Amino acid sequence: MLAVTVLGSGIAALDATVVNIALPTIQAPTLGWSSLTVLAMAVAGALGLAAFLVWDHTAAWPMLPLGVFREWQFAATNVATFIMYAALTGATFLPPIQLQVVSGYLPLASGLALLPLTLIMLALSARSGRLATRIGPRLQMSAGPVIVGAGLALLVFSNYGSSYMVCVLPAVVVFGLGRAVTVAPLTATAMSSAPAEHSGIASAVNNDVARWAAWPGPSMGERSEWSSEPIGPPVHQPARLPPGPAASERSFARRPD
Repeated sequence: MLAVTVLGSGIAALDATVVNIALPTIQAPTLGWSSLTVLAMAVAGALGLAAFLVWDHTAAWPMLPLGVFREWQFAATNVATFIMYAALTGATFLPPIQLQVVSGYLPLASGLALLPLTLIMLALSARSGRLATRIGPRLQMSAGPVIVGAGLALLVFSNYGSSYMVCVLPAVVVFGLGRAVTVAPLTATAMSSAPAEHSGIASAVNNDVARWAAWPGPSMGERSEWSSEPIGPPVHQPARLPPGPAASERSFARRPD
């Protein structure tokens, strides 16, 4: 009973941290970064984080043994995880917007167009992890983001009326290959760099770091201060199909007249 009560204190401090750091980021584009509400929530989040760290350091049953971060490889891997997942999540967030705003895809079609990303991850993640075990993760973690960038660069050829098979699918496949090359070695390195008795905690920390890295970009959206202008015609205005007999065949993927 005592352990449950003590853990409850840590959970409450951690919840206050998460809520009061996430909400200002979501509300700031609407209320403004100088809004008293946003600033107050940010300060409350910082205080919640400080309270959690103090509690966790002194608790008899800490939720997160802070000593695990003394392993420099584990700490560095989680910093790399945050940077890479922030970039990968932002990169994954952009292609559906590109397909809808620029290429005129319907929302459902833009989602189906990116289905190969999931299939590639399912097919190659385990193999990528085994390869990293044999050759080390450094090469894959260096090459993977470059491949992801190449896939995004290929999307510049996706304009309105362009062929999915020629202009979109190759970019999606290259992007998916880059993700598969990067993610599995990153997770495996984080798991193996912590002491064996903390392997479960290492997995949880790395997963939480990846989730924290994922929310800032999409949550800010196009109303953020540095992206206040739309990048194309408003999504709610249907784009017109180019004339020709093939227009009816594209009616599922493209926005109607």
